[in-house]
Amino acid sequence: MTATFTWDLPMDSTAAVIARQHVRDVASTTSDVIDAELVASELVTNAWAHGRGTGAITMTITVAGDVMRLEVCSDSDGSPHQVASSDESPDGRGLLLIDKLASDWGHVRRGARLCVWADVQCL
Repeated sequence: MTATFTWDLPMDSTAAVIARQHVRDVASTTSDVIDAELVASELVTNAWAHGRGTGAITMTITVAGDVMRLEVCSDSDGSPHQVASSDESPDGRGLLLIDKLASDWGHVRRGARLCVWADVQCL
């Protein structure tokens, strides 16, 4: 059975908190949602920090079996890029974290919107 949920989040600093609550609500029957909450928070924070701020952030959660797919879309001209783990920059660590916590992740462009997705195992 597959279930899909979609929300528009504000393009501001409250978006990550709201996203984590949505993950908890959707995954209330699973025993481990900490990784999914962290991935959602990172994806939404990146959308807010790197988006154009011209519209809402859209978060979609699809649960299929023991996998939760988190997809976050926002208006953006850029594309996600990971920094090297040896890089001394304080920025750019979010995608490294997503790479470690998600079983897979990627991005797709839908017109002016950049959508970044990650699959997280939920037991």
